[in-house]
Amino acid sequence: MSTRETPRGSALRVGPLSTSPSPAEGSGGERRGKGEGKIRHQGQLLQSYLRGLTDHRINLDEYLEQLDREREDLERERLDLERRVRANEEKREQVTRYIEEIPRLRDTTLRSLMRGMDELEDD
Repeated sequence: MSTRETPRGSALRVGPLSTSPSPAEGSGGERRGKGEGKIRHQGQLLQSYLRGLTDHRINLDEYLEQLDREREDLERERLDLERRVRANEEKREQVTRYIEEIPRLRDTTLRSLMRGMDELEDD
């Protein structure tokens, strides 16, 4: 029997290889079958994991596409709002000019009325 050091530093006793399996281990075919079964099971787990990752990636791609559509919609809405703000600003400026012109129009109208009254009195 020989002694080997494990990665953690403890000693591991290794006996000579036996050509005949111990009763607890069963025959070589059984061991091979168990090993193949374990490998098959691990392969199935990996396939399941990969399917899950693939589904997750597909969902993420769909989510990203949805976010892109929403971003485009929001960009269109922002441009529309900017256009409306400019139009409202122009309308506000126009209304402000009208408001500023009201006193002048009032004065002109009053002078015109006064002239008209003066002309009627002169006749």
